[in-house]
Amino acid sequence: MLNYRNRTGPPAPDFAAGLTSVPFLLSALRRRLRLWLGVALGGVLLGLALFAVAPPAYQATTRLMITHAPGEDPVAAMQTDQAIAQSKLVADQVRSQLHLPYSTAHFMTTYNVDVATNQILQITVRARSADAAISQAQALASQFLIFRTSQLKQEQHLILAGLRQHLATVQGELKDTQALLVQVRKRHLSTKKLELQQKAQANMVFGLQVEIQDYPVKTIGEITGTKVLDPAAIVQHSRLRYLVVYALSGLIVGLAGGIGLVFVLALSSDGLRRRDDVARALGAPVGLSLGRVRAGRRQARAALTGRPRPELQRLVSYLDRAAARPADGDGRAVAVIPVDSGRIAALAVAALAVSRARQGTRVVLADLCPGAPAARLAGADRPGVYEVTTNGAVLTVAVPAEGDVEPAGPLRSLPDEPTPADELLANAWTGADLMVTLAPLDPALGGEYISTWAPSVVPVIIAGQARASRIHATGEMIRLAGLAPAPAVLAGTDGKDESLGGLPPAPARPLALARQARGPAAP
Repeated sequence: MLNYRNRTGPPAPDFAAGLTSVPFLLSALRRRLRLWLGVALGGVLLGLALFAVAPPAYQATTRLMITHAPGEDPVAAMQTDQAIAQSKLVADQVRSQLHLPYSTAHFMTTYNVDVATNQILQITVRARSADAAISQAQALASQFLIFRTSQLKQEQHLILAGLRQHLATVQGELKDTQALLVQVRKRHLSTKKLELQQKAQANMVFGLQVEIQDYPVKTIGEITGTKVLDPAAIVQHSRLRYLVVYALSGLIVGLAGGIGLVFVLALSSDGLRRRDDVARALGAPVGLSLGRVRAGRRQARAALTGRPRPELQRLVSYLDRAAARPADGDGRAVAVIPVDSGRIAALAVAALAVSRARQGTRVVLADLCPGAPAARLAGADRPGVYEVTTNGAVLTVAVPAEGDVEPAGPLRSLPDEPTPADELLANAWTGADLMVTLAPLDPALGGEYISTWAPSVVPVIIAGQARASRIHATGEMIRLAGLAPAPAVLAGTDGKDESLGGLPPAPARPLALARQARGPAAP
């Protein structure tokens, strides 16, 4: 058995995990496949729920042909018409006409008015039902035409009033010019200038009279020429297509969220996975690297009946080989320390004890963990030292009494007044061939008591679960207790991890100390 206490000192632990890279992130995705797939599925369900609660609105469109007065800028005129159709006044009239249950401001957000050409105005309305969309589009078109007709008539009234006033003024001026022309002719003076003025004023009067007569015709042309070109109709609305769109949108959002969550957890976690990182933190090499080890009820039943899974069988064989003979005993003993989750370590200890007992080996199983998980798997149901039979195998279990936080093992001298439990444990060890102990390490208590149960310990670590500080503290407590740490077991490793998990070389000693260790030079 290798003894790493003779090293000049463990190397300084490096708590930094392996370099963050694309393979590292891909490995995190593989490990947390269920997580991000579950989030993606949740996104799909959320999209479907959104489709059920707030389905996509129906769209209805209608087109209006707009006729403008000759000589009017069509671009500016269409922009004016667009602004009128989108005005609060028109929207409020539609809301009142249809008795809509929401505010005008909200209704204005449910439709768009677009200029298709210099004479075509398109109105698109969105509503929860096809009938509502059609009725709202029709009402918008109707109220727009009513408002525009009213505006044109009002504009005509104002312009005609101005033209008539202007005509009356010019007619008065023409009358004055004609009277003045008569007086000038009586005096036999030159009338050329007055005749030109009279002619201009007469032409202006004629033009105003024609414009007054033609303007209502122009207004009537704008009113009658502006009409609904295409009646309101529903745009193609496929519920299946929208259902697929909602589901795919939810899937995309869920995938992005799930993958992002996995990346954040991977980058923020201080759990060690690489063998080299674990070896640095622990101060001992990784002697056995396993894939995923399951420790459920079915796996436990198979292991205790002699049919363990290959990964668990490798762990059991490794623990058996790691058992050492104490200096004052004939049997072999080993202590297993669960660094994080104790389920795998407990199952391995119980499987080792039961399998060796079934082969005729006299086995003592000591479970020092709270709740005695390994002893319960072997069939123990109470504290004490007694024999149990599990699947045809007879073995001795030792479970400390509740409240005994530092139970003493049989690898020590009995006290002057030993208790019955001490004598039973000593007798069981005296006749045992193998003693396997499941022993936790608590920084508040230390690990000196473990040396009374086994001369060597095997730390069992689950990749990614144990933090670097916890692994390092475990290694330090093992060394402070004077125990010989066997190479650790790392379960759940990544198949892409190419590190070996060997202990880095010890730091070089000064030349003078090296010569002193070798002794004096030969003469």
